[in-house]
Amino acid sequence: MQPQADVETIAFAIPKRCDEPRKKKFTARFGHIGSMDWAPNAEGIAWFLSEVWPEIRKQTSEASLHLAGRNMPDNLISNEAMGVFVHGEVDSAEEFMQSLDALIVPLLSGSGVRIKIAEAMSLGIPVVTTPVGAEGLMVENGTDIIICDGAAAMISIIPRIVADPSLIENIGKESIKTIRNQHSPEIITQKLEALIQRKMKS
Repeated sequence: MQPQADVETIAFAIPKRCDEPRKKKFTARFGHIGSMDWAPNAEGIAWFLSEVWPEIRKQTSEASLHLAGRNMPDNLISNEAMGVFVHGEVDSAEEFMQSLDALIVPLLSGSGVRIKIAEAMSLGIPVVTTPVGAEGLMVENGTDIIICDGAAAMISIIPRIVADPSLIENIGKESIKTIRNQHSPEIITQKLEALIQRKMKS
């Protein structure tokens, strides 16, 4: 390690996916996509299914939860009575996310920036996550993302979204702007060029 090193960070680039908010009929379809052999994903989904989803279903039987990703554990199976559908590995992550009204990312641990959250935001897909899930992203709770600190917050917000889908319409719109302003290839290229120029002059 070099504690005296002069280090600067530049965000990752996300190609432009859309300019306009998507026009999807609300169907109370929520979901998660992620490799389930990554321990934080497995931990978060296990927690969500045991502590959060049953309470949500008590309040709204309309809501369904769709889980996609590689290496689903054998004990994670669809439960139609509880509105849980396990898709396993899907051909297109983007098509799967586009089928959702909101992406749920219930991470409790782990580090690094969640690329799937940024990708969903670039598509105008509202994201509901935890403080851990939002780490490293320049987002604002209630504006371009929904951040729930604990089970009670998630249990509260999802039935509210089902009852009033307009709660997430603007979040989808703002998420597109956030990714465009912070992660577009043009912005990242400008920042990288400026960094190189500064280093050459120093």
